[in-house]
Amino acid sequence: MSNLEFKTARRRREPITFTIDDDTYTFTPPKTAGAVLSIIDGDESEVKALFDWLEQGLPEEEARRIEERLRDPDDDLDIPDVANVIRALLEQVSGRPTRSSRDSRRRS
Repeated sequence: MSNLEFKTARRRREPITFTIDDDTYTFTPPKTAGAVLSIIDGDESEVKALFDWLEQGLPEEEARRIEERLRDPDDDLDIPDVANVIRALLEQVSGRPTRSSRDSRRRS
């Protein structure tokens, strides 16, 4: 008998919808291990891994729409906005608030 036993939590698989301005997106949570392992292995930067994770969960057209908005110099959507979306999605997928979201709630 082992000293430690662990149970794997069920991964959230239900789609999560969110809006950015007037655009609605449907995110189907991919397994987060891919993003984390890429960072650990040194294959990708943390930022790229997180953006790839977001892209994996979105339909191709919706991922492209976000990228086009980010590349448009006249569009106000910027990296901090998308980082907030990723942070909130990670919180929803894990079922646990991220540190920064807990901190922002305390300030409110």
